[in-house]
Amino acid sequence: MDAVHAWKSWRVSNAGELLSLDRDAVWSPGVPFRATCGRDPVLFSACSEPPGIKCICGVHAWKHESKARASTPPGAVFGIVSLWGHVVEHEHGFRAEFAYPYDITVPPTAADNTQLLSQMLRRTYIVDVTCE
Repeated sequence: MDAVHAWKSWRVSNAGELLSLDRDAVWSPGVPFRATCGRDPVLFSACSEPPGIKCICGVHAWKHESKARASTPPGAVFGIVSLWGHVVEHEHGFRAEFAYPYDITVPPTAADNTQLLSQMLRRTYIVDVTCE
């Protein structure tokens, strides 16, 4: 299966690593990010292979750039993410088993020195980085 390209937002750690917005999951450089099911196994049965059809787990990404921009808080970056493995399509986006940044955009609200941040992300993830 070919990769699906969609839009995603990330926080950036002090070390220059991408972090998921909703939890402290590190997107390690050079390594595909693999989704896990975060459901409480005491209350729910966890998915054996995220993204589960009856679950909300998986790497979430938007179909349209405008949704990613609108959901990117100050201090965060956004960009195109490659999704593959088991991918579930929804009305406004996708949930996927695997993902890796394809292209990153550093908005003016991401850092005091956006040029420095964009250079750090480019070196770390070896992807194109645009500084707005």
